[in-house]
Amino acid sequence: MNSSNKRDGEWLEILYTHFNKSGFLYPDPLVMALQFPRQEDREVAALISSLFALGRVDSILTFLRDLFDHFDSPCEQLQKLSAGEILEFCRGRVYRFFSPRRMASLLLAIGGVLRRFGSLEAASFPGEFGEFPALEAMARLRQNLLREAEDHSQHSAVLRDHGSTPSPGSEGILPGIVFPALVPPFRSGGAAKRLMLFLRWMVRKDDIDPGGWEILKPAQLVYPLDTHLMRISGQLNLRSRKSADLRTALEITRTMAAINPSDPVKYDFCLTRTGIHPRLQKLEIIIKFYNDTDGLRNYLDSLEGENENTDKS
Repeated sequence: MNSSNKRDGEWLEILYTHFNKSGFLYPDPLVMALQFPRQEDREVAALISSLFALGRVDSILTFLRDLFDHFDSPCEQLQKLSAGEILEFCRGRVYRFFSPRRMASLLLAIGGVLRRFGSLEAASFPGEFGEFPALEAMARLRQNLLREAEDHSQHSAVLRDHGSTPSPGSEGILPGIVFPALVPPFRSGGAAKRLMLFLRWMVRKDDIDPGGWEILKPAQLVYPLDTHLMRISGQLNLRSRKSADLRTALEITRTMAAINPSDPVKYDFCLTRTGIHPRLQKLEIIIKFYNDTDGLRNYLDSLEGENENTDKS
């Protein structure tokens, strides 16, 4: 590690130590998945939570809370419920471009994948990984979900009777699960942010990410690129590209891998808290301490003292 990477690593570790704590998790959608203690339920809840992680965080949590209030075991229930029961459950539920019918298609697809493979993890493993394991895993999961959604769309009279059938393989069947091309230069699609976020939750394990999946290592993950990371990565010169696409996500990941090869995505949560958590939004000032680790540490320590005094008053 060169001196620049060492300095950057020290700066990032200070942020990680201060902000990668469960007390800063809310209002992250991950809180909804963590309410399920069993691994088989948590991976299902995590996938659903990540796919609906768009828009205002309060709207996301309100929707997910209402959805998961009806599930004691998402894994078991989605495998047992019929198409009619799931469609009735989804009736009246709308979130952005998820209509009740599209929502039903997603839940039916997840149930079908679980029946066929036993777990979402097993459905994400292609048997052998190539150059981009994280992308390949999520492309495999998407492929299996689309196959189940298409089967239900074509063969279920209940679904056919409740609206037109989207074209096979389109985003219309499973909106929100669009995916870029898997080979460079990745010309089609975006950064697959929500699926990369789902993978971070399931592969990494610390005070924030629950982990549990073993088909990938943290070193193989790709940064979930959203507006918050796009902004702060530009401020920190972690990227040169200006488009919020997969190539930029990979550029940021490679930059971070030079700092922490075994776990480059380790700093995603702490870097993006300043744009999400209500108590930390004013912490854009941390950028001013980018070349001053002692100054950053002292500033954060003083801020922590202010928060403790506020809590006591």
